[in-house]
Amino acid sequence: MKTDNKKASTKKSETQADYEIQLPTEANLAKIAQDMRLTAEQAAALQDAVCHAFSQIGLYKQENHSPEKRKDLIARMRNLEKLLVKLDYEINRSKSYMSDYLPFDALEMIGLRSSPAFVKEVLGEKAISSSIDRQITSEFAEKGKVDLVKIDSFLRPVLQAVGLKHGPKLFGQYIKDLLTALVTWRLLNADGSKKRPTLVYRQHLVRILIVFSQEILGKRAAKSPNGKFVVLCEQVLTACGLQGSTIGPSIPKLVEEFYTSTDALRTKKK
Repeated sequence: MKTDNKKASTKKSETQADYEIQLPTEANLAKIAQDMRLTAEQAAALQDAVCHAFSQIGLYKQENHSPEKRKDLIARMRNLEKLLVKLDYEINRSKSYMSDYLPFDALEMIGLRSSPAFVKEVLGEKAISSSIDRQITSEFAEKGKVDLVKIDSFLRPVLQAVGLKHGPKLFGQYIKDLLTALVTWRLLNADGSKKRPTLVYRQHLVRILIVFSQEILGKRAAKSPNGKFVVLCEQVLTACGLQGSTIGPSIPKLVEEFYTSTDALRTKKK
């Protein structure tokens, strides 16, 4: 009887531990960045990736949908994915012609709906003149407050011009980012219906690190079992309290599965 009680207690504690996940401290992430020899920009990307993963996990934990409801939502996500795949394919197929057939107001609108940070991420730092930043900074210094109307007046013509010149590229990247985000969210919810939470969270964190791998490591996540990406994942998972070393051998498979699924979506002709 005592043995049975001990087994039950152990099982209960393990189940409870499944739900324990912690956001790494700044010191933890700084240590990882130092160990991995990341630049300041790469370290910032790592922090963005971890925060993004935790925000999705937090939302997932709050939803608490029934299995039937979650199944229906996953089916709807798949339908939306299919539509985005068609759009992504069409943009890639005709991106060299989009500036010819899209009206100027549509191209300008793409630019206006893009943040300066997104424009610089897609097109490079020189896409928006540094003089614009100086003008805005000077305005803040003079008035001592943030004037959003004034900022808009500074940026509006600049973003319109960027949209006219690079609208198709910005639009294509936006759709790719949206599709990737939807795939990772759908996989998180699909996994949750059949796996223990601890495994779901670990796999989701790895997938988000795959998405951010170019920004963090300067290259796409590799499938090498002893590569830098696997080391990064193990350190991040351990900092989250998820025993990263135990998932290490499965990370290359997760990388292959994720790229196979997303690349197939984007290249599949409809």
